[in-house]
This record gives sequence, C-alpha cells and structure tokens, in this order.
Amino acid sequence: MAVTAAAAAVETSRAAIAAQAAKTYTIAITSETGLKQDVGVVRQQLNNDLRTTQNTVQAVREMARKAATTLAQLPKPSPSVSVSPVSTSSAPVVEESVNQ
Repeated sequence: MAVTAAAAAVETSRAAIAAQAAKTYTIAITSETGLKQDVGVVRQQLNNDLRTTQNTVQAVREMARKAATTLAQLPKPSPSVSVSPVSTSSAPVVEESVNQ
C-alpha cells in the first residue's frame, strides 16, 4: 500500500516538474522607476511556483522513506531447503598407475 502511494506520488511530482519546466515568466516593465517592483512581482511568482514543485518532490521523498520502512518491517522469508538428487555411479572406479 505504501509502495503504491509512493509510486502515485512520483507520477504526480513528475507532472508538476514538467508543468513547471514548461512555464515562461514574462516581465512587463511599465517604467524605469517601477522596474524593481515589476521584476520583484515576477520573481516572487517564480519563487512560489518553485516552492510548490519542491514540496511535491519532498513529499515523494517522504513517501519513499515510509515505503522503505514498511518493507523493512515485513518478516523475512525463511530460507527454503531444496534437495536435488545426486547421481551416483554404480560402476567401480579403476585407477591405473604406470611405473617406469
């Protein structure tokens, strides 16, 4: 369940990142005296959008951590013992030695 939620959060975060990457911020300069304020408004909008995107990434990180913790708490499967037949030969083994 935690893994499924983390996977869904990853997809949501990817979509938020793609949407943020596609955004364009245009500064409309009304006058030289209002330049600082015009730039400040757009910069603040960019900052807010980046924080929102960063929050989705941090949420994914937290969900992944929770999923990993949940998986680590699952009981480990006991090792299974498998016996495979060993072929034995009924023919006698003959050793030869050559003396010179």
